[in-house]
Amino acid sequence: MNNARNYARDDVAFKEVENLLGRALLTMDGEDWRKRRKLMQPAFHHQKLQAMAGDMATEVSSMLDRFQESQKASTPIDVAEETSLLALNVVNRCLLRTDAKDGAVFLDAMPILLNTIAHRMAEARSLEAL
Repeated sequence: MNNARNYARDDVAFKEVENLLGRALLTMDGEDWRKRRKLMQPAFHHQKLQAMAGDMATEVSSMLDRFQESQKASTPIDVAEETSLLALNVVNRCLLRTDAKDGAVFLDAMPILLNTIAHRMAEARSLEAL
């Protein structure tokens, strides 16, 4: 928390993410960010994380099973996609208590979100250049 000024969220990229996702911890800055982080911190206490360890291990095991299936079938693995899916599945299972399929839907939408952000950033930068 001592270096918060080093991570200001006032550039074009964060503004576009905020436009898409709303005002959340990811897009907040300064005192608003500190207050929201303080509210969320108990959810990440080491005892709570220890309680989630089994679910996390289950998700890692599922990913490794997919890796083995790909190896047996001699099919390539998209490691970036797999690790993104792992992260989403852990969040869904451990924090949101939702089905892993919800993560897959979000993962499918990510390229669209990222392209939209990139397009809006390019537009904003070209307007700034005028």
